[in-house]
Amino acid sequence: MIPCQLAHIPPHLHSNDKPLLPEFYVGEYVFRRCLPTETTNPFPTISLKDISVNRQGSNIQSPLCQPEDTLYALESVTERYENFVVVAMEVMEVEPEAMTYKKSFVSVNEDGNSSEATITLLHDPLPCNYAHSIFRLSVDNETVTADNYKKTLGKQNALAGKLREYCRHELAIMIVQNQIWINPPGLR
Repeated sequence: MIPCQLAHIPPHLHSNDKPLLPEFYVGEYVFRRCLPTETTNPFPTISLKDISVNRQGSNIQSPLCQPEDTLYALESVTERYENFVVVAMEVMEVEPEAMTYKKSFVSVNEDGNSSEATITLLHDPLPCNYAHSIFRLSVDNETVTADNYKKTLGKQNALAGKLREYCRHELAIMIVQNQIWINPPGLR
């Protein structure tokens, strides 16, 4: 991986060839930035093709990131997202054999046709954000991308509406309501 070239990113977020950490643990927080009006549920209007979060990691004494780290801009002319807040989401269950969060939902229409969506939480480090992780969605074993979104989760897929609803609901219930940082620590 190439080194971080952004001077405003603190060194603890630089990946610097650190190992991939595929395991998540119950009670681990992942942080997501959103608008202040979206703190109870930032997911109803976003595309479900790539849901980025920052993970806390398993070591509370030495976390991979702090909530406020979620506000650093990696692809913008500004250094921070000034008008955003940070919500915490708690990993409430993991698959014992893989030690990762994975949840599946099935939608069945009146004709008996079915489709299955799966949400998987994956550590996905970037050069300037080692804590970066994503909730990856797949529909019928096909990873949802910008190129296939209309086919997999778009409105033209009759079963997709329920799957989108299930996935957004699952993500929303992970939000820890008392862990919302309107003025994150370190930014006051």
